[in-house]
Amino acid sequence: MPACVSRATTFYYRYFFIVAAVSLVVFFVVPNFAEAASLYWTGDVSANTSVATNWSIVAPTVDCSTGMVDASAAPGSGDIAVFDSECDTSATINANINVAGVSMESGYSGVVTQSSGVTITVGSSDWIQAGGTFSGGNSTVDFNRHFTLSGGIYTATSGTTTHGRGNFTHTTGGTFTHNSGLWTFDGADTSDVTVDVNTSETFGAVTFTAAGGFNFVISTGDTIVVTGALTVNNSIINTGTIEAQGDVTINSTADGGTTTINVTTNSTPAITVTLTAGGKAINF
Repeated sequence: MPACVSRATTFYYRYFFIVAAVSLVVFFVVPNFAEAASLYWTGDVSANTSVATNWSIVAPTVDCSTGMVDASAAPGSGDIAVFDSECDTSATINANINVAGVSMESGYSGVVTQSSGVTITVGSSDWIQAGGTFSGGNSTVDFNRHFTLSGGIYTATSGTTTHGRGNFTHTTGGTFTHNSGLWTFDGADTSDVTVDVNTSETFGAVTFTAAGGFNFVISTGDTIVVTGALTVNNSIINTGTIEAQGDVTINSTADGGTTTINVTTNSTPAITVTLTAGGKAINF
């Protein structure tokens, strides 16, 4: 039932365990992952990432002047796109891109720009940023494993970032800007997903959606500040704190947890808290 909140309010939500006798069969499957190949950015300033000859199959040397071997194709789903200090020119993601991983290395000083209308998909080899600047556009960015920021600047898309099956780590160095976009933590896995930041991190809108029975964990002592709408679907969220500055929706599929949610606002109109938590207990 919606309720208007015009003062600081703190509530905790937990769920009750139902113990039942079950038969459990566990199958262990060991996937056969091929090792991703690294392709190195060697393009001119603000050149397009879709052009094969703007990439090298070996790391360049001496200020991008020697050692390059042109790739036969731009990075694809089996490749890691590497931006290193030897070729620190800016790059334009001008067409939809689907890569195994992205590595923006320490010493890289260029700007990687997501063009309007262009989507980015990053696979199981992670987004790892220790340098440079990523400038998000207005379309979807899809992370399918870990996001780690330790240097440089990351400006999220103003559209939707979908972050599945991976940790969000920003504990030292670098600047994260939410750009008023939606960050959706989701995925299907059996491992906990951890949000680990340097005391606090500010997002735009945030949605938690779990599809595989795993937990979200906000590191103890950390606070996630949500300036837009906060939505919790079928998720367990443990430890840490969420500071909600916009509307809050806890759906009936939410499975509780130990995270503290502080609902605060000094704006007009008052924010709305919608609780449809089914049989779970929610304490104000």
